[in-house]
Amino acid sequence: MVSLVRRVRLRTRLALAFAIMCAMLGGMAVIGERGSAAQENASAGVSALQTLSQQVMQLKFRDADVSGWQVAYAGDVATLGGIAATADGSANRKGFLASASALRQELAAVDAGPLRDAEQRLFDTIKSSFTAFLGYDDQVVGLYRAGRAAEAKALIEGAGYDEYYKILDTTEKLIASVNARAAAATAHTAEVARDSRHTMVIAIAVAVSLSVAIAVLLALVITASVVKPADRVIGGLRELAARNLTVELPEDGRDEAADMAREFNAAVAGIRTAVGQVGARAESLTAAGRELSDLSGRLDQQAATTSGQTVQVARAADEISGHVSTLASAAEQMDAAIDEIARSTSEAASVAGEAVASAAAT
Repeated sequence: MVSLVRRVRLRTRLALAFAIMCAMLGGMAVIGERGSAAQENASAGVSALQTLSQQVMQLKFRDADVSGWQVAYAGDVATLGGIAATADGSANRKGFLASASALRQELAAVDAGPLRDAEQRLFDTIKSSFTAFLGYDDQVVGLYRAGRAAEAKALIEGAGYDEYYKILDTTEKLIASVNARAAAATAHTAEVARDSRHTMVIAIAVAVSLSVAIAVLLALVITASVVKPADRVIGGLRELAARNLTVELPEDGRDEAADMAREFNAAVAGIRTAVGQVGARAESLTAAGRELSDLSGRLDQQAATTSGQTVQVARAADEISGHVSTLASAAEQMDAAIDEIARSTSEAASVAGEAVASAAAT
C-alpha cells in the first residue's frame, strides 16, 4: 500500500485527500440541499393551498353578503316602492352593487394554479352560477321597477335562490376539497421535514464515520509514506556525520522522498569525490614537501661551502690589505727619498750656479 502511494507525488496525495474530504462534505451539502428543497416545496404547496382556502372562504362570506343585500333592497320595496328601492343610490341597492362588484374582483383574484381538475370545475361552476345569479338579479330589478313585485319576489325565491344555493353548495365543496388538501399537504410537510431530519442525521453520521475512517487511513498511509523515507534520510545523515562516506539510501518511489534520497546519494558521491581529490592533492603536497626538504639540504650544503670560500676570501683580503699597507709604507719612503733627492739636486744646482759665477769671475 505504501509502495503504491509512494508512486504519487506528495502534493498530489494531499490534494487527493483534500478532494475526498471536500467530496464527502459536498455530498452532505447536496443531501441537505435536497432535503431543504423538498421541505421548501412542501411548505410552498401548503402556503399556496392555505392562501387558496382563505380566498375561497372569502367567496363564501361574500356570497352571503350579496344575498343579504338583495334581500334588504327587496324588503325596501314595500316601503319605498319598486323604483326607489332598486335605484342605484338607495342604501341597500348600493350595498348590493358594491358587494357584487367586490365578489367579481375576488373571483378574478383567486389563484387557480393550485386547483386540481375537479376543483377547477367547481370554481368554474361558482363563476357561471354567480353570472346567472346576477342575470336573475337584473330581471328582479326590472320587475320591481315595472311594479311587478310579486313576480320579482317569486324570481328571488325561485330560480334566483336556486342559483344562490348552487353557489353556496359548490363553494362549500371547494372549501372542503382545498382544506383537505391543505391538511394533507401540512401533514406531508411535517413528514418531509421529519424525513429530511432523519436523512440529514444519517448522512452526517455516515459522513462523519467515513471521514474519520478515511482520515485515519490517509493519515496512516501518508504518514508512513513520509516518515519512513524521512527516517532513512536522518539515518543517512547520522552515518555521514560519523564520517561514513559509503552510506547510500534506496531510491525507490517517484515522490519527493525518492528525490531527496537521490539528491542525498549524489551529495555523498560528491563528497567522496572531493575527499579523494583532497587526498590526491595531499599526497602531491607531501611529495613536494619532500622535494623542498631535499632542496633545502642541498642549499644548506652549498651555503656551508660558500661560507668556507667566504672565509678564504676574507683571509686573502687580509693578506692583500697587509701588502697594500707595506706598499703604502714603501711609497711613503719613496716619496721621502724623492724629496731628499730633490733637495740635493736643488743644492747641487745652487752650488753649480755659484761655481759658474766663480768661474766667470775668474
